[in-house]
Amino acid sequence: MKRNPNLIRENDRVRIVVPKIVTRVGYPKAVKDYLAQAEERYGAQLRKDITHEWAVGKVLQQIAYGLAKTDGFGGRERSLHLEEKPELLGQEFTVSGIRTVQTGTYYPPSGGYDAYNGDYDYEPGGLMNMKAHRLATGFSIGYLRFSDSLPEIPVAHLEKIS
Repeated sequence: MKRNPNLIRENDRVRIVVPKIVTRVGYPKAVKDYLAQAEERYGAQLRKDITHEWAVGKVLQQIAYGLAKTDGFGGRERSLHLEEKPELLGQEFTVSGIRTVQTGTYYPPSGGYDAYNGDYDYEPGGLMNMKAHRLATGFSIGYLRFSDSLPEIPVAHLEKIS
C-alpha cells in the first residue's frame, strides 16, 4: 500500500500558512493561573514559617494545584491554546518531531454495584466529541532559533513543500 504523499512526517520541509503556535494543550486554566491567588492567601505566613525560599515556592505550587483541582481547572473543555505569531507567516522549516493530542469535553467515571445482578457496573472517564490534532515541531523556523523549548504548530496550519 502506498503512503499518502500529502501527509506531513518528520524530516519534511514545510511552510507556515496560519501563523499560530500552541502555548499549551489542556483545560481552560493551568496551575500557574492559581499561583498569584496562593501567594496572596498564604505567601506571607509561609515566609514566616519556612526560611528557605525554594521550599516556599514548592509549597505554594502544591497549594495552587489544590486550588486548581478544586476549581476543576476552569472547566471540562480540553482544547488547544494558540498564540498568534504574525512574523512566522510564510516561514519554512524542517519538521523534527510530531505528536498527537486529543481535545474534547471531559466526563468523569461512573459506576456502582448492581444489587439485582450482583455485578459492578463501571465506566471509565474520558473525552466526549474527542478530536485528534497532530502538532509539529522544528529546530529553527526561519531566522528564529529556539533553545529552551521548541514551538509546536498544528499540522493543519502547515503546507508541505517537498
